[in-house]
Amino acid sequence: MAERARRAVLGLLGLAVAAPAAAMQVTVDYVVDLRAAAVQNTGFGDYISKIYEIPPSVRIGSGDAVDLKITFARGQWLRMTDLGQGNGSLMTAWLEQDVSIDPANTSIFGVVNASIDFLGAGGSVIRSVQVGSLASGEAHLGPEARDVLGPGESLQFSGYRAYFDVVSLQNDPSHDGGPWLYVNADRLQIGAVPEVSAAAMMLAGMGLVGIATRRRHRPTL
Repeated sequence: MAERARRAVLGLLGLAVAAPAAAMQVTVDYVVDLRAAAVQNTGFGDYISKIYEIPPSVRIGSGDAVDLKITFARGQWLRMTDLGQGNGSLMTAWLEQDVSIDPANTSIFGVVNASIDFLGAGGSVIRSVQVGSLASGEAHLGPEARDVLGPGESLQFSGYRAYFDVVSLQNDPSHDGGPWLYVNADRLQIGAVPEVSAAAMMLAGMGLVGIATRRRHRPTL
């Protein structure tokens, strides 16, 4: 009887070891500085490609649900514009593969239930794009939304948020580093709203210049 119980316990332990890890909710929240990014043009519209190396890496496995939020540094914004030139508009919500842990280019993946939200200055959702299912290539993980804009349309945003469920990974689990910002449109512009203190100092400086100018031109009696 004791032997039968011992075998049953060992069998259960074996099943526990063989069972895959339970799916997890993975939350990633980064602030990125757009001053480190640059708008480039190769004749097919403007694009930005910037990888932010933000440690530590995030461990993501097949079956995990990912909530990725990227906020631009205080006051910064990115504007996408479709001028009708036929280049379309592409917005990605990627995490870079950490090749210091995983073999290089082993991040071929499949995701479902994917969406990307564009965020306004206060963090509110100003546009939501449903991506659905996506299978994509190497060195990154996450969804991409194509044709975000209509001809003649422009969208200015201060961050983005993506949700997706991972259904397959070539290297499972994968280790993903900082966000890889890749955006493409006919025109891209990076800007920032001046800080209140900086704007106040600028106005004060303009006022002093105006006073000095008036004094120089004051007629003598």
